[in-house]
Amino acid sequence: MALVATGLSACEGAPLPGEGGDGGQDSAQTPGEGPARLVLNEGRGERDVTVDTLLDVQAESAVLERVTVSSPAGDVPGEVSVDGTQWVAGERLEPGAAYTVRAVGRDADGAAVRSVTRFRTQDLSLAEQTYASVAPLDGKTVGVGMPVVVSFDVPVTDRASMERQMRVESVPQQPGTWHWLSNTEAHWRPRRYWQAGTEVRVDLDVNGVSALS
Repeated sequence: MALVATGLSACEGAPLPGEGGDGGQDSAQTPGEGPARLVLNEGRGERDVTVDTLLDVQAESAVLERVTVSSPAGDVPGEVSVDGTQWVAGERLEPGAAYTVRAVGRDADGAAVRSVTRFRTQDLSLAEQTYASVAPLDGKTVGVGMPVVVSFDVPVTDRASMERQMRVESVPQQPGTWHWLSNTEAHWRPRRYWQAGTEVRVDLDVNGVSALS
């Protein structure tokens, strides 16, 4: 099994260098017939957006073409739905970070509809964040019996909430489940041994997720 990528979402909540101003939202829209809008699920000028927020952009009387979410803490990927009515982020947010969301779409007449929204996430102390480490390390090649091992820096009692933010993908795809050895260690294993040559990706989006039930 070759572990080819490991994604962790955990960082300190200190202010980011180079940030200025007070965030806020700038919006410029070119309406067509009816109220064509691209609407983000966060309000104007928010400064304490929770890090477990999953960004969502809805197209009203318009077709969404693309959305970009940029930040000094790292860009946020996402996907536009097939019908162009919605964009959903593929990752959650980092603490103490400024974000800019740019959305572009078209109204019924083909006119451009644009929206730009800026906001900032909540600051979190180190004690308020959940950190996790993964084994095997990124890029390692291991035996077919090796599980994915996730270790937490604090005891986890709300295992269900944590598991929803822990994803294991493999090529070829192989079903499996999480098993908790303790409140600080979880293993993911396929139903059978890994197939030889399998590539595994681990994505932990646990920062800001409460470990307590």
